[in-house]
Amino acid sequence: MIGSELHGTLGYRNESKARTLREYIEDLTRRGVVSNDLKIGILEFWDVRNQVIHNQVFNAPLLVSAIDSGIRLLRLLKAIPRPVYVVVGAQVPLYADAACTERLQIDGVIVEATETDGSKKRMIYPAGRKFTFGEIVGWDWEMTKAYSKAFYQEVGVVKSGWDWSYAFVGKPLPRRNA
Repeated sequence: MIGSELHGTLGYRNESKARTLREYIEDLTRRGVVSNDLKIGILEFWDVRNQVIHNQVFNAPLLVSAIDSGIRLLRLLKAIPRPVYVVVGAQVPLYADAACTERLQIDGVIVEATETDGSKKRMIYPAGRKFTFGEIVGWDWEMTKAYSKAFYQEVGVVKSGWDWSYAFVGKPLPRRNA
């Protein structure tokens, strides 16, 4: 669902209890991501969609209008700028010490963020699940699991991962079309 995907990609999933399209859109409107006019259009479309599906309305002009409106709304939602997070390092060994001799029980995941301005940055986090290289993910965290300082090696160079961090679980997202 595009509302939950947008919500998650922007990092709001851990801050909000939204679970329905209406709740996602209300939250995105409160945050200024979705305009009030777009919110009204989405909710009106959703009401028509529900009428068509649940009441089995077969009015041809209504169906054509609903499909046309849905396509326009989907294009507007997909056009909202948001960062893209791609896994560029999966199952990265982590260590408790800078000498990299004391292996931790958790692996790391390296995520490359492409910001809306095109700039890129790489970050490593404790992996809260198994990741796959090239996977596009949302900005989701397991807030009940925190990890202390960790180190890792990148091309033979020891680097500090973090001083403390929650587990990153970035929910998988579909590839975005250009």
